[in-house]
This record gives sequence, structure tokens and C-alpha cells, in this order.
Amino acid sequence: MSIKNKQEYNEETFNKKDFSKLDISKSCFYNCKFISCNMSGINLSDTELIECSFKDCDLSNSILINTVFNDVSFSSSKLIGLDFKNCKKILLDMKFKSCDLSYCVFADMNLKGINFDECKLSYAEFISCNLRDSSYNEAILASCRFNDCNLTKADFRYALQYFVDPVNNVLKKAKFRLPEVLNLLAPFDIVIDYK
Repeated sequence: MSIKNKQEYNEETFNKKDFSKLDISKSCFYNCKFISCNMSGINLSDTELIECSFKDCDLSNSILINTVFNDVSFSSSKLIGLDFKNCKKILLDMKFKSCDLSYCVFADMNLKGINFDECKLSYAEFISCNLRDSSYNEAILASCRFNDCNLTKADFRYALQYFVDPVNNVLKKAKFRLPEVLNLLAPFDIVIDYK
């Protein structure tokens, strides 16, 4: 099948397809499956992805301007360096499981109830996001930054290597475990004696 920009694709399965040299901007994908596809660095601007799934795919450093993600799931995929802040915010609905989201940017987004279970979020940034009821089960959050986020009822109990500034974020009823919860004290520059 030939894939081009400004096209519509319905209920297609793309298996081991290399999209890296293709222009699929302004295309619409409805109920499509992407399995082991290379989509790194492609232009997904003005592309609609609705009820689609990505498994074992690489979308690293792709361009996401006015991209629609509605009921889209990503599993075991590389999404390194994606800037989600320019995606369409209306009907935004994404799910992540065991993905590498290092260096991604999420800004001014409603991500209520989103799961980042088993994901790597190293050096990712969340700025002015609604992350209420979000989950980070076994997520690696090394150097991940949360700024001006609503993390009410967020679940960090099994997250690893996180730092969340309680002064610059809302943490009402968020869930944490010892000893990692002590990371919340880091901005206060205090000394904790473990003896």
C-alpha cells in the first residue's frame, strides 16, 4: 500500500513499515494498528489519529503540530523528545504502557487520569498540566520536572527516582511511599537524619 499525505486510512494494520522518509502530514488514521514501525522524525502535523494503537514503534523526534490523538494507545514504544504541547487539546486521549517518553514536553494539557505505568520519563517536562488521578506505577522519573501541575490524587507509590516540588504543584491526596516521599523535602534544603 502506498502511503501519502492528505489521505484517509481506515482499519489498516501497518506492520514493520518504515515511515521515516514519508510525508503523512494532514492524513487521517481511523482505528489503525501500527506494529514495529519506524516513524522517527516524521511530520505528523495536522494528522488525525483516532482509535489507533502503536506497539513496538519508534516515533522519536516526530513533529506534532495540531496533531489529534483521540483514544490512542502506545505500548512498548519509543517516543523520545516529542513535544506534545502543540497537539490539539480537544478530545485528547492517550494511553501509555512501557514506553520511553524521555525528553518529552507536556504543557497546558488536560491529562486527567492518564497512566504512565512502566514508562521512562527521564528529563520529561510537565508544565501547567492537569494530572489529577494520574498513575506512575513503576515509572522512572529521573530528572522529570513538574511545574504548576495539578497532581491531586496522583499515584507515585511505585514510581522511581522522582522529584516533585510541593510548593509549585498541587499534591492534595497524592499517594507516595517511604522512603521516596522524602524527595518532596528537597526544595527546602533541610538535613534529614536517618538514625
